[in-house]
Amino acid sequence: MSIRCNTPVAVLMATYNGEKYIKEQIDSILTQSYKDFTLYIHDDGSRDETVSIIKEYTAKYPDRIVLLDHKSTGGASNNFFYMLREVDAEYTMFCDQDDFWLPEKIRKTFSTMRDGENKYPGKCICVHCDLEISDKNLKKIHESFYGRNRKNPKNNSFRQLLCINICVGCTMMINRELRKIALNYNNKNNIYMHDWWVALIAAQIGRILFISEPLMKYRQHENNVVGAKLENKSVFSKIKQIHEYIGYKQDHLTKQRNMAAELAQLPEITEPGTRKFLKELSVIQKRNKLSRILFYCRNGIIADGNIFLQLLGI
Repeated sequence: MSIRCNTPVAVLMATYNGEKYIKEQIDSILTQSYKDFTLYIHDDGSRDETVSIIKEYTAKYPDRIVLLDHKSTGGASNNFFYMLREVDAEYTMFCDQDDFWLPEKIRKTFSTMRDGENKYPGKCICVHCDLEISDKNLKKIHESFYGRNRKNPKNNSFRQLLCINICVGCTMMINRELRKIALNYNNKNNIYMHDWWVALIAAQIGRILFISEPLMKYRQHENNVVGAKLENKSVFSKIKQIHEYIGYKQDHLTKQRNMAAELAQLPEITEPGTRKFLKELSVIQKRNKLSRILFYCRNGIIADGNIFLQLLGI
């Protein structure tokens, strides 16, 4: 049975060996201008002092911070899915252990969410924001994650998001309607990341709302699971990056097909054309090269290297 959150907002923090930065992150959450939230933390088997640090905070703030006592889940996405199922809240935010939330993050995100619900009553809503990219000491590297990475947050249609997710999990707030549907899956192994899954559902049957203001510092350091793309002027490094990118895209296309297979089974996706498209995409690798290229072009999912990789025969 899930835990009913007694505040409007639940912040879900996934941790693993985060002793180096977690105090700054928790402190940044505790000093938010909006106070009506509960911070839930689940550790995924840390071998450092992360859990000890968390327990210090739960002892000091028992009404504000809850440590979920559960076995390791096996990775960040599984950890977030576990917490999403465990904590039933009106509004849920995802939180990484190593970033830094600016004081107005929850308040402005919550305000945008409520405005969205008033405009689109009964709809699944996902709100996300821009991020300031910082170094490990929180010194600004770039004022905008989207500007630095040349990503357009308006490219958030369902089919565009199938190519690449532009909604960053640690900036998200979702409402209860979206949470309920996000937990309605058949095979979680088909879901690469929790934020991609949530964004796709919101894009297809709800709304995605974007706050252009950076509301947090996105810390870049040597242990990031997912990070911002930063400049590297070494020619050899760039050649290596190209090689790694091709390998990454092969894997990405596989994940795209798996996600399509899972989405095709969601009963909330009722449009026959969309369901047919997802089923075809989930088995696209069985087609010949020309047929694959035509399918991608015809269905408007030619972005982010799909056609390039098909021309290479991948």
